[in-house]
Amino acid sequence: MGRKSSFLEEEEAQLCRSYLKVGTDATTGTNQSSGTFWERICTHFNSSRPTGSTTRDQRSLECKWSKVSSDVKRFASALDKVDRRSGASLDDEIEAAQCIYKAMQGGTEAKTRKPFKLMHCWRILKAEPLWMSFRVSKPGYESTAPVNIDMACPTSAVRPKGSKATKADAKQTDLAELSFKELAQATKEMAQASPKRARAIEEANEMALFTVCLSDLDPDAREFFALRRHQVLQKLRD
Repeated sequence: MGRKSSFLEEEEAQLCRSYLKVGTDATTGTNQSSGTFWERICTHFNSSRPTGSTTRDQRSLECKWSKVSSDVKRFASALDKVDRRSGASLDDEIEAAQCIYKAMQGGTEAKTRKPFKLMHCWRILKAEPLWMSFRVSKPGYESTAPVNIDMACPTSAVRPKGSKATKADAKQTDLAELSFKELAQATKEMAQASPKRARAIEEANEMALFTVCLSDLDPDAREFFALRRHQVLQKLRD
């Protein structure tokens, strides 16, 4: 069987819409197994896919979502780090976030760092409660240090002393730290929410466990997420 063609921009956007549609369906929500959840996303996607696009199987959609969600989370985290100064436009903030996004790619050479190319997905996901409940970073997180817009995209080509080594060493630690803080924030929100809203947040938080790429984490964090996933699956089976 030949290799499937690359996803079109319209397909990426539809995948985001299908994920949100199935995840917020009042009849089932996320109280379903991961396999059933993705079967329903696959069905919804293929029934709504753009004219002329190819049919996608469940595995290809899961793999694509893993990449899309990871990149959108990183860009959202970068945007949170931008210091919203008075008079700055959204375009200014996005430009600054793009610079931060590329810097977050760690030890990669500056000239090979890639800009965020899923703006169409971010615009669909950014304000949705299901997405916001498991985002990697949110405004107000302790780890979200504001970056001045004027300084985010410096014209000077001189790199800060030790920045390459520092980013390379800190990348894995930051990934694990942000993932743990994501769960802590969701827990805090649950305590403040109504029972119905708390359950919705809990379900979204549980589903978020299955979007974390374990290979990016250190052994302790990897074990933590593996155990949490097992607990969620066991609860669904009981």
